[in-house]
Amino acid sequence: MTLVRTIRAAAPLAIAVLTIGASASRPNAQTASPPPAENRWTGTASGEARRTGIGAYILPAVGTEPGGPANQSGDVVTSWTARIQLKEGQALSVKDATGNVVGRLVPLVDDGSTITLGISGRMSETNPYGDVAHWDYTGKDVAPEARIVSMGGGAFSGGWVYYSLTGSDPLKDILPNGSYSLLGQPVVFNGFSVRVTRISKGHPDQPHINTMRTGGNGSWVAGYALWTWSRLTPAERASKGFGDEGTSITADGVREALTATAVAMRRITAADPRTFVVASGAMAGSYRFVNDVSTLTATWNITRRVQIDGAITATDPAWRPKMLARTTLTASIPEAVGGTGKFRFTLFDVSREPGTTLNSGRGTGLDLRFADDQPVPMTAATETADGWTIETTSLAASASVSVTALDYGAWGRLKAEVNVDGEWYDCLAPDGKSSVTLPVDADENHIWDTWERNAGLTGHPATEDAEEEPVGGSKGDGFSNYEEYRGFTVHGTWVSTDPRTKDLFIFDEAGMGTGLANQTGLLLYLIEQDEMNSQRVVNFNRGTASAGAQKAIHLKDQGLDPGTLGLTKPRVGTPNQVREVLVDLLQLADETADQALESTIAHEIGHALSIDHHGDWTERSCRLGPKGLYAPWGGVLSGDRGCVMSYSGANYYTSWDGKCYTYTWPQSFGTAFCTTKTGTGLNAGAQHIENGHALPVSGDATYGNCIAQMRLK
Repeated sequence: MTLVRTIRAAAPLAIAVLTIGASASRPNAQTASPPPAENRWTGTASGEARRTGIGAYILPAVGTEPGGPANQSGDVVTSWTARIQLKEGQALSVKDATGNVVGRLVPLVDDGSTITLGISGRMSETNPYGDVAHWDYTGKDVAPEARIVSMGGGAFSGGWVYYSLTGSDPLKDILPNGSYSLLGQPVVFNGFSVRVTRISKGHPDQPHINTMRTGGNGSWVAGYALWTWSRLTPAERASKGFGDEGTSITADGVREALTATAVAMRRITAADPRTFVVASGAMAGSYRFVNDVSTLTATWNITRRVQIDGAITATDPAWRPKMLARTTLTASIPEAVGGTGKFRFTLFDVSREPGTTLNSGRGTGLDLRFADDQPVPMTAATETADGWTIETTSLAASASVSVTALDYGAWGRLKAEVNVDGEWYDCLAPDGKSSVTLPVDADENHIWDTWERNAGLTGHPATEDAEEEPVGGSKGDGFSNYEEYRGFTVHGTWVSTDPRTKDLFIFDEAGMGTGLANQTGLLLYLIEQDEMNSQRVVNFNRGTASAGAQKAIHLKDQGLDPGTLGLTKPRVGTPNQVREVLVDLLQLADETADQALESTIAHEIGHALSIDHHGDWTERSCRLGPKGLYAPWGGVLSGDRGCVMSYSGANYYTSWDGKCYTYTWPQSFGTAFCTTKTGTGLNAGAQHIENGHALPVSGDATYGNCIAQMRLK
């Protein structure tokens, strides 16, 4: 996309700079003026120089009477109109005392201007002897290059524009942004007719008449400025000390040269000491100068059109924010434009997520910043309300900037602008927008697109919490898509969790492990105590797009009543509700059955996931003996015998026939979480009596299908 804008500049200050002049043509330039192009100024100017008759002195002729005063009277007016075509030459960078570029002095040279001059009027002269000469001027001429003589050998003598590139410009007191000066002095010879009539005192009836060709000039000068700078080649600038290789000069050097020029220009009677400044994209103004000899007037309106196809590269699609991860982007002016400028980069809409992950770090500072070491010299970064700005310290056709992330879920936008001669132009991204997202984030939901795509979540909202794996139970695990993307610290290491599978965080105080809890199909994360807060909240640094507080399970070793191997408080609930999961490691050490510890841990964690027993149970004897564990039909011993939530070791049970039986239940521990209520082993088969006992023992589970009961939020 091409951005076409005109220059804007500050209002003029009352200090001495310069004005403007016209220039003349090259052969046939008047036929077709080229259209405005980048880095060119076009417009019109007009004016006149009126000469008024004054007294003169006639020198004595040899062998005649002495000379004496002569009187001149009349007015001769040279009028002119000009079509202005100027182009910008190689600029001088203006640097402050630290070497930072603060401005540009851009020379202006003729690029096909034309000027039309006309002359009219009579100037009469009476000499001391009474003789009279009448000079009648008439004519109009479009001046071809062959008939132009001007200062410096060109149609246009010199000019420049000063562009300030920073608000802290040390020259702003004498050169406001957009100050300009133009000087045109085209002089046309043999362009006009002059009829000269001479009448001698002694022969009034016999005047001497002849016709000749003469010239006229369209010079117009006002103000004072550094005209000579614009006419110097880079080599000449270097020889005069105007910076390295003639391409730069210090602000003090400008001040010194401008002051010296001002003193010299005050000696010129036609000097206009006003400041002229580009305004609304144009050099526009007028002046009038009057003395005893002449009256000079001029008006002009010259505009600049600049085509800046500034561009900024897209963010590297492989970059995602991680702590201290950095990425580099480049802004440029296309080679076809052929210009240079100062680049400004702005980070904005930058996130301020608490901490650095959901469960580590503190503070809410900006999550992106400009790197301390940049690819090119830069000013110190300045913090804004929602980001940072930084600028290059020199002029170039391109500049790269590095951005560092301070959070694993950081986001923001980066804008690049280029200052070409005092005007800031946006550098457009490949998609035509004026900024790019960090990281790449087409739907702007603050999640890196590659992560979303890999997870199959493209187009899904950042607030969504809808995992279905493992199948059964409720959807989601209490963490939003954005929170899963931003990630957690697990034993000091950052982890971005999987938004397709439910996650469970466990603080294992005794280091006993998670046992068979992995049989739930959940992704289990063992964290340290400082990776949750005092209320067990594991996403305590939640901010954007949160699904709410989600807690970890606190697993600990504690002595329990005899026969009680594990306990949850309260008995059943979600991780947010169960305060602690207790396991008696001492009692479990006496258990000889396989996987007693692993199964018990999984059983109690199951309660913290809202999984209940397969059915009810209590202690009773049915009057068959001492009180003991009682297992009714469909009770705690019912259902799948391989489920970790099923009990064993009952003393009494009531089967399908409604009678109570004594029974020595084999001591065993389940190894999985059941997905059905159907009984297995002693709980399976047709109803029958065997050895005086009703079988199956407890039948199908009342609850069972434990995976389907599982809820994390």
